[in-house]
Amino acid sequence: VLLSEQGDHKLACEYLQKSHKLDPQNGETLFNLAGIYNCLEEKDDACEMMEKLLTLNPEHASARHMLAALKGEITEAAPREYIVETFDRYAGRFDSHLQGPLGYDVPVVLAEMIVQIKEQPQFKRCLDLGCGTGLSGAAFTKLTEKLTGVDLSPKMLEKARGKEIYTRLECEDVITFLEKETKSYDLFLATDLFIYIGRLDYFFQAVKKCASRGALIACSIERNEGKEDFVLRDSGRYAQKRDYLVDMAKSAGFRALMSREHGIRKEKNLWIAGDLYVFELLRNK
Repeated sequence: VLLSEQGDHKLACEYLQKSHKLDPQNGETLFNLAGIYNCLEEKDDACEMMEKLLTLNPEHASARHMLAALKGEITEAAPREYIVETFDRYAGRFDSHLQGPLGYDVPVVLAEMIVQIKEQPQFKRCLDLGCGTGLSGAAFTKLTEKLTGVDLSPKMLEKARGKEIYTRLECEDVITFLEKETKSYDLFLATDLFIYIGRLDYFFQAVKKCASRGALIACSIERNEGKEDFVLRDSGRYAQKRDYLVDMAKSAGFRALMSREHGIRKEKNLWIAGDLYVFELLRNK
């Protein structure tokens, strides 16, 4: 696992293969070996490991999600267990890895877009959906009076709490949180959220419920150039078509104020094509 995190996938694969021979029933080894095979683009072997794992543990949500991704199947959203497991493990090196080798700057660029739309913007309440360690929130602290963060990963929330920029932090699924929330917000952040939610109509309807008149949504997508509205890639992340994103926002009463093509992050030293959008709520109760 350490070798894999350092980028030495071939040597990591050798050790995991030895581990698998010593203990064929070890679920962690099967899942990690499947991930290594995927990195090495050995998809058939990756699928075989996931299928073995699901035979041992049919309720393994992360294995089901990744097997669907490897086989090109389309699901509506990543399971809760997958999100928690992935980001609890990633929390310790999330900021340095994302902003370093992966070149991630989506929140900063979205904040710049909002400043272009509204001169000297100041929001009363901002809701950072899928806030993670607080990278998105940090880019918007000067633009909002109160910042609330929502995320499923307890360890990511620990990192966010340490930044001392949030008025409130909640460990919850974003749709569930929005459906229960009684406060209204005038700015919503969804940076790198839609890569784990494929179907977006539920999201925009839930946001509308908590949105004040004229509220803005700042969001990003990995761009899907295919025929489907959204796809689940073998990375385990979703990508949406631009028209689909705009249509789902429009159906909930939001219009696009500004959009920009932008590399989301680097993968294998290449930029993942994406788009940044700012939407405005035209009407609400």
